[in-house]
Amino acid sequence: MPASLRLAAAVLLAVVATAPAARAASLDGLPVTIENRTMPALCAGARNVSLTLVSDQARRFTLTAAHPAYLPMLGAAEAPAADLLACDGATAARPEAEAPVRTTLHEDEGVRLVGVRRPGGLFATADVPVRVGDAAPAGFSEIELWVTDAGRTERVLTLETGTGLWRMRPLAPEGRTTTAFGAGAVIGPLAADGMRTAIESVVFAPRARTIQLAFAEGGGVAVRLAGLDRERIVLEVVFDRPVTGRPFAAIVGDHVVRGVSEIAEVAVREADAPGWREAPITEFEGAVATDLWAGRTLPSRRATSAPDLALGRFQPL
Repeated sequence: MPASLRLAAAVLLAVVATAPAARAASLDGLPVTIENRTMPALCAGARNVSLTLVSDQARRFTLTAAHPAYLPMLGAAEAPAADLLACDGATAARPEAEAPVRTTLHEDEGVRLVGVRRPGGLFATADVPVRVGDAAPAGFSEIELWVTDAGRTERVLTLETGTGLWRMRPLAPEGRTTTAFGAGAVIGPLAADGMRTAIESVVFAPRARTIQLAFAEGGGVAVRLAGLDRERIVLEVVFDRPVTGRPFAAIVGDHVVRGVSEIAEVAVREADAPGWREAPITEFEGAVATDLWAGRTLPSRRATSAPDLALGRFQPL
């Protein structure tokens, strides 16, 4: 294991040992700069939403995905899927990708890690080395974390190794077998487009429920599954060193119109502010804030049951 990853993992375990339970928002967190790089899109699936976060000090934060407030109104059914809206002919006629190939990399009584190879299609296909324990690393374009709870096994977390995009969802509430994945977060030194980071290798530590990344340009991060229930999933993120001169994370998703979106609204708690400031994603002009929420207050035809996302509790360590 690279020294940077060993350091990040050690710091994370030390912090976890003394930290209180993860909370959704912070009262004394480090302010970070949030920039809205969202671009207009005519077609669903463009991944045109990008909310980037910059800080030369932040090394630790929490990422939470929670069921949208309107989920009980949906019952067990999903909203009808959106049509392709104003997509060009090439997009509308894109052939289906070959079926992915899945390989179980680790399994115990509560957690299963699966490596995915995608031969083609919309997903990044770069195969990044993934290692569990002493096993020789193998290359995968995506990894999935499955959790068994009360006799039900659900996929709660995915990581695209070619882009660094994490997508997560809580356990499905009673009355539903599953919910949708939606927008996600890229964690690491971001490329100029604000949509991706370059991962060199991945290591999964089963006992700590932690996924450790080494970045192609140096440095690393440890991402721990810190909380999971039928309301939310919480990831605790610790960098081995600050990301300087560029964003260290971003929320990435889709937005065409309010009714066809994975992210439609944003709320921020700015430093020393007495309350939250809210805005539609298309009107949000950025902020310096200790907390960021991105999601939907009304149902969408795009990944209707997918969770809202929140980032906060930024700390320099």
